[in-house]
Amino acid sequence: MSSLKVCIFTFPGIEDIVIGELKEMLKVKGSVLEEGIVVCNLKPLKILVANLYLRSALRIGILLRQKFVKDLDDIYKLAKSIDFSKFLESHQTLSVECQRENKHSFISLDAERVVGEVILNQARSKGLSLKVDLNNPQVKFFIYIKNGKALLTLDTTGTTLDKRLNKFYTHPQGLNSILAYSLLRFSGWDKKSSLIDPFCGAGTILLEAYLHALNYPHLQLKDKLKIWNLSFLPQEEFKKTLFQIQQSVNFTASVNLKIEGCDISLKSIEGAKLNFRRWGFKIKLEVRDALKCNKYEYDYIVTNPPKGIGTKGTRNIELLEKFINKLLEYKNKWKNACIISPYVELFREFKIKKKVIVGNSKLFMCRYR
Repeated sequence: MSSLKVCIFTFPGIEDIVIGELKEMLKVKGSVLEEGIVVCNLKPLKILVANLYLRSALRIGILLRQKFVKDLDDIYKLAKSIDFSKFLESHQTLSVECQRENKHSFISLDAERVVGEVILNQARSKGLSLKVDLNNPQVKFFIYIKNGKALLTLDTTGTTLDKRLNKFYTHPQGLNSILAYSLLRFSGWDKKSSLIDPFCGAGTILLEAYLHALNYPHLQLKDKLKIWNLSFLPQEEFKKTLFQIQQSVNFTASVNLKIEGCDISLKSIEGAKLNFRRWGFKIKLEVRDALKCNKYEYDYIVTNPPKGIGTKGTRNIELLEKFINKLLEYKNKWKNACIISPYVELFREFKIKKKVIVGNSKLFMCRYR
């Protein structure tokens, strides 16, 4: 089967990390189509591998069509230009999801309804019996609309890939898995140097460090992938590839990673220990004030400090200022520090910054060297 054009959705600001992963892992060149969307050409087997290994991707969709649209009539014409029956089998369930940026003369539900009606009418005309399932469809079409451009894709992922950690404990201000991985990549950590997260919370950054170092696939999400329901793709080859991947993974592998974490909260440390125990990884985790971290004699300091107002009324921005000053006091002790925070104005001495957009919020990855 020939290559298919694929859209890889991520958080705006980390497209370069997706492109880097594609080059390293799949030997494929990617390019930015829109903010938060990387496009590339992939053979079907590589689409499966991308879903199992890419750590900076939210979801992966086969691009069916892209077109500038002004109103629902344009969306109707866009949908009518596609033969959806090629992607469907009788008695399958389906859904259509629309995500929009900026203002439009219609709402997302309207766009979903229009595309859904086109698909169902096409199916009936070809003798296919389909049902709508908004909760857990077998086949899902995804429309993304921004700045007048509509992308209509066929989802291959299902549950977004940031749900891969399956943690026992989650911190209320915890970092998304994709952002945690991206922060590690942005820091330049080489998998061998020592690393500490002094505000480790539930241990997300540290878990991502372990999984990245071991190149663990997202096997806990494998059964939820929508790609298994797309009969026009080589399902037998997919099964063989998955079997080979599972056989190649050493689930009892021990790796001598020099990483550790601390947090001032006993609850967080106990929760992080539970999360690491679930994966079978050993790591040093202890209750400790981030301002008293052994003079920061580590190669890499990668962390996500608290945001907003502290539970005791102390502004966490003041804590962050003290933490940055402490880091700079011992800057000759460590190779690099990389911190994610909304308070970019505090990082005057940090030379490299990357803006990341998460929903309506802006975060900044700030790297000292």
